[in-house]
Amino acid sequence: MRFDANEQLHGAYMAAYTPVNPDGLTVDYEKYREHIRFLLSNGLREGQGLIMGTGGSGEGYLLTDQQYFTMTSILAEECRGKIPTMAGVFDRGLPGALEKIKFAEDAGIDFIQLSPPHSQGATDEENYTFFKMVDDATSKIGIVLYHTHWDFGSYHPWYQIGIPLLEKITDLESVVGLKWHAKTLELFTSVLAQFNEKVVIVDNAGWVTSMRQNAFNVRMFMAPTANWDPPIIVKLAELWNAGDWEGFAAANKVAAAPKWAVHEAQREELYGSAPTKARITPGDESLVYSLGEGTLNHALMDIMGRPFGPALHPQYQLSEAGKERAKQILGSTDTEEILDVTF
Repeated sequence: MRFDANEQLHGAYMAAYTPVNPDGLTVDYEKYREHIRFLLSNGLREGQGLIMGTGGSGEGYLLTDQQYFTMTSILAEECRGKIPTMAGVFDRGLPGALEKIKFAEDAGIDFIQLSPPHSQGATDEENYTFFKMVDDATSKIGIVLYHTHWDFGSYHPWYQIGIPLLEKITDLESVVGLKWHAKTLELFTSVLAQFNEKVVIVDNAGWVTSMRQNAFNVRMFMAPTANWDPPIIVKLAELWNAGDWEGFAAANKVAAAPKWAVHEAQREELYGSAPTKARITPGDESLVYSLGEGTLNHALMDIMGRPFGPALHPQYQLSEAGKERAKQILGSTDTEEILDVTF
């Protein structure tokens, strides 16, 4: 690696949501700037984690290039010298991805969460070429590979990034982390065991919360709760950094309850009692398939009292009745039943 990312990549991985104007097409930049300040004013600082903009939770897959550039500039301006920053990059081609990455690099963003390009189902060699050319074109920014196997499943149900490809990608100097999940427990744990000393592993599966331990030295946890309750993330980061896995797991289940409730209400409204069978991942009936995460996250912000406008079109808009159902589920949720806190 060109630099040691371990000092910056530990603790809370906070993906900032994107506030949207009533038209459902444009970003409310003033609200976005206010939101970053809200996160920082509630105690989030360097040493506790990082703040990411334009990621999956921020509907980065639907943003225009100009929206990405403006939001990335705001993030860099507000966080400089206070907390590490990351920009999520989604693009179907190399030129567009490089333009976004180099813009973030020049703006002073510390890391990129990078998804492989995909349309019909890339081969391992194509994915490696993509990351290799990004590595060749950058010099100051760290790359975290975002392994969204559930996206791959839309057109290539059995493809996922495996160990041979990871061995090559993690040899690239700019690649400092993996935001990791997998279709099988065997591959998931094999990657944790083999790569946890080579790159920073981000827990994208609620593994530490479910297991109440961290035997594989996972360095970062997903922290969506920061969007409506930053102080609880400060507490979670303290527990995480202290290695109090029992305390972290118990507190994180409570923190995850609102998102779990909206997830369940969304699934009921979209599918009734079960997901559409044609879109279900074998062995996992908990997944909710929709265009993106905006449906869930904007409804969530509504019920938590920090409205962020509609989800970017054409994502599904959860009905008011669905939001009321989420409140009902939240009121009756037993946090001990929440095993998977990642959505």
